[in-house]
Amino acid sequence: MQRPVANIQGDHVRPLESSDEKIVKMLIGQGVMEGIAQANNKFITHPGIIILILVLGHLLNQVMSFKADSSNPLSYFTPLIGPCLITLPFLGIAEYIHRPRFTALLRKVIGGEDLIRLYQYYSTSSFDRKGNSGWVFIHKEEIVGVILIDQSNPGKSLDSVLGEEEGQIKYQSISNTKTETTTMNNKSILDNHRNVRRRNIDTNKSVPIASVDSDPTRKNMIQIRHLEVDSPYRQSGISLDLLLAALDQAFTSKDIEQVIIQTKPFSDDKYLNQVGFERLSNVEIDQSDLEEPVKIGLLGWKGHWLSLDRMKWDQNRKSILDRVAKGRKVN
Repeated sequence: MQRPVANIQGDHVRPLESSDEKIVKMLIGQGVMEGIAQANNKFITHPGIIILILVLGHLLNQVMSFKADSSNPLSYFTPLIGPCLITLPFLGIAEYIHRPRFTALLRKVIGGEDLIRLYQYYSTSSFDRKGNSGWVFIHKEEIVGVILIDQSNPGKSLDSVLGEEEGQIKYQSISNTKTETTTMNNKSILDNHRNVRRRNIDTNKSVPIASVDSDPTRKNMIQIRHLEVDSPYRQSGISLDLLLAALDQAFTSKDIEQVIIQTKPFSDDKYLNQVGFERLSNVEIDQSDLEEPVKIGLLGWKGHWLSLDRMKWDQNRKSILDRVAKGRKVN
Protein backbone atom coordinates (compact mmCIF):
# COMPACT_ATOMS: atom_id res chain seq x y z
CA MET A 1 0.00 0.00 0.00
CA GLN A 2 1.48 3.34 -0.99
CA ARG A 3 1.90 5.84 1.83
CA PRO A 4 0.08 9.19 1.36
CA VAL A 5 1.98 12.46 1.49
CA ALA A 6 0.90 16.05 1.95
CA ASN A 7 -1.64 17.22 -0.60
CA ILE A 8 0.69 19.75 -2.26
CA GLN A 9 1.90 19.22 -5.79
CA GLY A 10 5.50 18.04 -6.00
CA ASP A 11 5.85 17.31 -2.29
CA HIS A 12 7.76 14.17 -1.38
CA VAL A 13 9.97 12.52 1.22
CA ARG A 14 13.47 11.47 0.15
CA PRO A 15 16.57 10.07 1.90
CA LEU A 16 19.10 12.42 3.43
CA GLU A 17 21.95 13.53 1.16
CA SER A 18 25.34 14.98 2.05
CA SER A 19 24.38 18.35 0.53
CA ASP A 20 21.47 18.67 2.98
CA GLU A 21 23.64 19.24 6.06
CA LYS A 22 23.47 23.03 6.20
CA ILE A 23 19.69 23.39 5.96
CA VAL A 24 19.09 20.40 8.26
CA LYS A 25 21.28 21.90 10.98
CA MET A 26 19.47 25.21 10.55
CA LEU A 27 16.07 23.54 11.05
CA ILE A 28 17.29 21.70 14.15
CA GLY A 29 18.84 24.84 15.63
CA GLN A 30 15.71 26.85 14.88
CA GLY A 31 13.64 24.25 16.71
CA VAL A 32 15.82 24.58 19.81
CA MET A 33 15.77 28.38 19.94
CA GLU A 34 11.99 28.55 19.50
CA GLY A 35 11.86 27.18 23.02
CA ILE A 36 12.79 30.63 24.41
CA ALA A 37 9.52 32.24 23.35
CA GLN A 38 7.55 29.18 24.42
CA ALA A 39 9.25 29.12 27.84
CA ASN A 40 8.61 32.85 28.35
CA ASN A 41 4.96 32.39 27.46
CA LYS A 42 4.55 29.36 29.74
CA PHE A 43 6.18 31.27 32.60
CA ILE A 44 4.10 34.43 32.31
CA THR A 45 0.83 32.47 31.94
CA HIS A 46 1.49 30.18 34.88
CA PRO A 47 -1.39 30.57 37.42
CA GLY A 48 1.01 31.31 40.27
CA ILE A 49 2.79 34.02 38.28
CA ILE A 50 -0.52 35.57 37.18
CA ILE A 51 -1.72 35.76 40.80
CA LEU A 52 1.60 37.30 41.87
CA ILE A 53 1.38 39.91 39.08
CA LEU A 54 -2.20 40.81 40.05
CA VAL A 55 -1.31 41.15 43.74
CA LEU A 56 1.77 43.27 43.08
CA GLY A 57 -0.16 45.30 40.50
CA HIS A 58 -2.89 45.99 43.02
CA LEU A 59 -0.32 47.16 45.57
CA LEU A 60 1.28 49.40 42.95
CA ASN A 61 -2.13 50.89 42.14
CA GLN A 62 -2.61 51.69 45.82
CA VAL A 63 0.78 53.34 46.13
CA MET A 64 0.43 55.36 42.91
CA SER A 65 -3.29 56.11 43.49
CA PHE A 66 -4.35 54.52 40.20
CA LYS A 67 -8.08 54.37 40.89
CA ALA A 68 -11.25 54.52 38.82
CA ASP A 69 -13.23 57.76 38.73
CA SER A 70 -16.98 57.43 38.29
CA SER A 71 -17.11 60.73 36.43
CA ASN A 72 -14.80 59.43 33.68
CA PRO A 73 -15.70 56.05 32.09
CA LEU A 74 -12.21 55.67 30.63
CA SER A 75 -10.74 55.69 34.13
CA TYR A 76 -12.15 52.22 34.73
CA PHE A 77 -9.12 50.95 32.79
CA THR A 78 -6.79 52.67 35.27
CA PRO A 79 -6.58 49.65 37.68
CA LEU A 80 -4.93 47.71 34.85
CA ILE A 81 -1.93 50.02 34.88
CA GLY A 82 -0.35 48.37 37.92
CA PRO A 83 -0.48 44.76 36.62
CA CYS A 84 0.75 45.89 33.20
CA LEU A 85 3.74 47.68 34.72
CA ILE A 86 4.56 44.67 36.90
CA THR A 87 4.33 42.29 33.91
CA LEU A 88 7.16 44.04 32.05
CA PRO A 89 9.96 43.21 34.53
CA PHE A 90 8.66 39.62 34.81
CA LEU A 91 9.01 39.25 31.04
CA GLY A 92 12.49 40.79 31.16
CA ILE A 93 13.60 38.42 33.92
CA ALA A 94 12.24 35.40 32.04
CA GLU A 95 14.08 36.38 28.85
CA TYR A 96 17.29 37.17 30.76
CA ILE A 97 17.33 33.76 32.42
CA HIS A 98 16.00 31.62 29.57
CA ARG A 99 18.15 32.91 26.69
CA PRO A 100 21.55 31.72 28.00
CA ARG A 101 20.08 28.35 28.97
CA PHE A 102 18.59 27.70 25.56
CA THR A 103 21.74 29.03 23.89
CA ALA A 104 23.76 26.50 25.89
CA LEU A 105 21.32 23.78 24.80
CA LEU A 106 21.70 24.89 21.18
CA ARG A 107 25.50 24.62 21.40
CA LYS A 108 25.19 21.15 22.91
CA VAL A 109 22.83 19.95 20.17
CA ILE A 110 24.65 21.51 17.20
CA GLY A 111 28.01 20.36 18.59
CA GLY A 112 26.72 16.85 19.23
CA GLU A 113 28.73 13.97 17.82
CA ASP A 114 25.90 13.20 15.42
CA LEU A 115 25.55 16.67 13.89
CA ILE A 116 29.21 17.66 13.50
CA ARG A 117 29.41 15.05 10.76
CA LEU A 118 25.73 14.65 10.12
CA TYR A 119 25.65 12.65 6.92
CA GLN A 120 28.37 10.25 8.02
CA TYR A 121 26.70 9.57 11.36
CA TYR A 122 23.25 9.04 9.93
CA SER A 123 24.47 6.64 7.30
CA THR A 124 27.16 4.53 9.01
CA SER A 125 24.93 4.07 12.06
CA SER A 126 21.93 3.12 9.97
CA PHE A 127 19.77 0.01 10.24
CA ASP A 128 19.23 0.29 6.50
CA ARG A 129 21.87 -1.43 4.36
CA LYS A 130 21.45 1.30 1.78
CA GLY A 131 22.82 3.70 4.36
CA ASN A 132 19.72 5.81 4.90
CA SER A 133 18.73 6.66 8.46
CA GLY A 134 17.62 10.19 7.72
CA TRP A 135 14.87 11.62 5.53
CA VAL A 136 13.89 15.12 4.46
CA PHE A 137 10.60 16.55 3.20
CA ILE A 138 10.82 18.49 -0.06
CA HIS A 139 8.37 21.29 -0.88
CA LYS A 140 8.95 23.38 -4.00
CA GLU A 141 12.47 21.96 -4.24
CA GLU A 142 13.31 23.16 -0.73
CA ILE A 143 13.82 21.18 2.48
CA VAL A 144 11.12 22.07 5.00
CA GLY A 145 11.35 19.09 7.36
CA VAL A 146 13.75 16.40 8.54
CA ILE A 147 13.74 13.21 10.60
CA LEU A 148 16.95 11.51 11.79
CA ILE A 149 17.07 8.00 13.24
CA ASP A 150 19.81 6.88 15.67
CA GLN A 151 20.51 3.18 16.13
CA SER A 152 24.06 3.60 17.48
CA ASN A 153 23.15 5.29 20.76
CA PRO A 154 19.38 5.08 21.31
CA GLY A 155 18.29 6.56 24.61
CA LYS A 156 21.72 8.00 25.35
CA SER A 157 22.82 11.62 25.63
CA LEU A 158 25.45 12.37 22.98
CA ASP A 159 28.76 14.10 23.69
CA SER A 160 29.25 17.60 22.29
CA VAL A 161 32.38 19.29 20.95
CA LEU A 162 31.08 22.69 22.12
CA GLY A 163 30.95 24.00 25.66
CA GLU A 164 27.93 25.77 27.09
CA GLU A 165 29.41 29.24 26.63
CA GLU A 166 30.80 31.05 23.60
CA GLY A 167 34.46 30.20 23.01
CA GLN A 168 34.43 26.90 24.88
CA ILE A 169 35.49 23.84 22.90
CA LYS A 170 35.68 20.24 24.04
CA TYR A 171 38.52 18.24 22.56
CA GLN A 172 37.29 14.67 22.39
CA SER A 173 38.66 11.31 21.52
CA ILE A 174 35.84 8.77 21.38
CA SER A 175 36.55 5.09 20.86
CA ASN A 176 35.41 1.66 21.98
CA THR A 177 37.62 1.56 25.05
CA LYS A 178 38.32 5.12 26.12
CA THR A 179 36.68 8.54 26.24
CA GLU A 180 38.66 11.61 27.19
CA THR A 181 37.08 15.08 27.30
CA THR A 182 38.84 18.29 28.19
CA THR A 183 37.07 21.65 28.06
CA MET A 184 39.19 24.71 27.44
CA ASN A 185 39.08 27.92 25.48
CA ASN A 186 41.70 29.01 22.99
CA LYS A 187 43.31 31.43 25.44
CA SER A 188 43.89 28.79 28.09
CA ILE A 189 45.45 26.50 25.50
CA LEU A 190 48.07 29.12 24.65
CA ASP A 191 48.69 30.10 28.27
CA ASN A 192 48.90 26.65 29.84
CA HIS A 193 50.22 24.51 26.99
CA ARG A 194 53.09 26.34 25.34
CA ASN A 195 54.20 23.24 23.49
CA VAL A 196 50.84 22.79 21.77
CA ARG A 197 50.53 24.52 18.40
CA ARG A 198 47.42 26.57 17.74
CA ARG A 199 45.32 25.15 14.91
CA ASN A 200 41.88 25.38 13.37
CA ILE A 201 39.38 22.72 14.33
CA ASP A 202 38.58 20.37 11.45
CA THR A 203 35.29 18.68 12.32
CA ASN A 204 35.95 15.99 9.74
CA LYS A 205 39.16 14.85 11.41
CA SER A 206 39.58 16.02 14.98
CA VAL A 207 36.50 14.42 16.56
CA PRO A 208 35.98 10.76 15.63
CA ILE A 209 32.45 9.45 15.65
CA ALA A 210 31.62 7.04 18.46
CA SER A 211 31.51 3.48 17.25
CA VAL A 212 28.43 1.32 17.66
CA ASP A 213 28.20 -0.24 21.11
CA SER A 214 26.76 -3.74 21.33
CA ASP A 215 24.48 -2.99 24.26
CA PRO A 216 22.06 -5.93 24.64
CA THR A 217 19.38 -3.65 26.16
CA ARG A 218 19.32 -1.50 23.03
CA LYS A 219 20.17 -3.80 20.14
CA ASN A 220 16.51 -4.02 19.03
CA MET A 221 15.79 -0.34 19.69
CA ILE A 222 16.18 2.81 17.60
CA GLN A 223 15.59 6.45 18.53
CA ILE A 224 14.11 9.29 16.55
CA ARG A 225 16.88 11.72 17.50
CA HIS A 226 15.60 14.74 15.55
CA LEU A 227 12.22 15.54 14.01
CA GLU A 228 11.88 19.13 12.86
CA VAL A 229 9.60 20.99 10.45
CA ASP A 230 9.90 24.63 9.42
CA SER A 231 7.31 26.65 11.36
CA PRO A 232 5.14 27.83 8.39
CA TYR A 233 4.49 24.20 7.38
CA ARG A 234 3.75 22.54 10.73
CA GLN A 235 0.02 22.47 10.19
CA SER A 236 0.36 20.70 6.84
CA GLY A 237 0.93 17.20 8.23
CA ILE A 238 4.60 17.10 7.23
CA SER A 239 5.68 15.80 10.65
CA LEU A 240 3.34 12.87 10.20
CA ASP A 241 4.61 12.17 6.68
CA LEU A 242 8.22 12.09 7.86
CA LEU A 243 7.30 9.92 10.82
CA LEU A 244 5.42 7.39 8.68
CA ALA A 245 8.30 7.21 6.18
CA ALA A 246 10.79 6.51 8.98
CA LEU A 247 8.59 3.92 10.71
CA ASP A 248 7.84 2.11 7.46
CA GLN A 249 11.57 1.86 6.78
CA ALA A 250 12.52 0.97 10.35
CA PHE A 251 10.14 -1.92 10.79
CA THR A 252 11.20 -3.53 7.51
CA SER A 253 14.26 -4.66 9.48
CA LYS A 254 13.52 -7.78 11.52
CA ASP A 255 16.05 -6.65 14.14
CA ILE A 256 14.04 -3.55 15.11
CA GLU A 257 11.38 -4.14 17.76
CA GLN A 258 10.98 -0.71 19.32
CA VAL A 259 11.16 2.95 18.27
CA ILE A 260 11.55 5.61 20.95
CA ILE A 261 11.52 9.41 20.90
CA GLN A 262 12.16 12.04 23.57
CA THR A 263 9.76 14.93 23.12
CA LYS A 264 10.53 18.58 23.79
CA PRO A 265 9.04 20.29 26.86
CA PHE A 266 6.48 22.29 24.84
CA SER A 267 5.92 20.01 21.85
CA ASP A 268 2.54 18.82 20.61
CA ASP A 269 2.42 15.01 20.73
CA LYS A 270 -0.87 14.57 18.86
CA TYR A 271 0.70 13.24 15.67
CA LEU A 272 2.85 10.83 17.71
CA ASN A 273 -0.18 9.54 19.59
CA GLN A 274 -2.03 9.24 16.30
CA VAL A 275 0.58 6.77 15.04
CA GLY A 276 0.50 4.76 18.26
CA PHE A 277 3.33 6.12 20.43
CA GLU A 278 2.68 5.79 24.16
CA ARG A 279 4.36 7.49 27.09
CA LEU A 280 6.85 5.39 29.03
CA SER A 281 6.53 5.19 32.80
CA ASN A 282 9.46 5.84 35.14
CA VAL A 283 9.77 2.10 35.71
CA GLU A 284 9.95 1.41 31.97
CA ILE A 285 12.55 4.18 31.57
CA ASP A 286 14.70 2.63 34.30
CA GLN A 287 14.34 -0.86 32.83
CA SER A 288 15.40 0.39 29.39
CA ASP A 289 18.27 2.38 30.93
CA LEU A 290 17.21 5.56 29.14
CA GLU A 291 18.65 8.98 29.93
CA GLU A 292 16.35 11.06 32.12
CA PRO A 293 15.03 14.13 30.23
CA VAL A 294 16.84 17.27 31.40
CA LYS A 295 14.83 20.05 33.05
CA ILE A 296 15.13 23.50 31.53
CA GLY A 297 13.72 26.95 32.25
CA LEU A 298 12.58 28.77 35.37
CA LEU A 299 9.87 26.25 36.20
CA GLY A 300 11.90 23.16 35.27
CA TRP A 301 10.01 21.98 32.20
CA LYS A 302 11.12 18.75 30.57
CA GLY A 303 10.08 16.40 27.80
CA HIS A 304 9.23 12.73 28.15
CA TRP A 305 9.90 9.42 26.45
CA LEU A 306 7.41 7.85 24.04
CA SER A 307 7.63 4.38 22.57
CA LEU A 308 6.13 2.36 19.72
CA ASP A 309 6.70 -1.39 19.37
CA ARG A 310 6.56 -3.53 16.25
CA MET A 311 3.43 -5.44 17.24
CA LYS A 312 1.36 -2.30 17.69
CA TRP A 313 2.66 -0.84 14.43
CA ASP A 314 1.85 -4.00 12.48
CA GLN A 315 -1.64 -4.08 13.95
CA ASN A 316 -2.43 -0.43 13.29
CA ARG A 317 -0.42 0.40 10.15
CA LYS A 318 -3.24 -0.03 7.64
CA SER A 319 -5.80 1.89 9.70
CA ILE A 320 -3.29 4.69 10.33
CA LEU A 321 -2.47 5.07 6.64
CA ASP A 322 -6.15 4.93 5.67
CA ARG A 323 -6.96 7.61 8.25
CA VAL A 324 -4.14 9.85 7.02
CA ALA A 325 -5.18 9.37 3.38
CA LYS A 326 -8.78 10.26 4.27
CA GLY A 327 -7.58 13.40 6.03
CA ARG A 328 -5.58 14.41 2.95
CA LYS A 329 -8.66 14.11 0.72
CA VAL A 330 -10.72 16.22 3.10
CA ASN A 331 -8.04 18.92 3.06
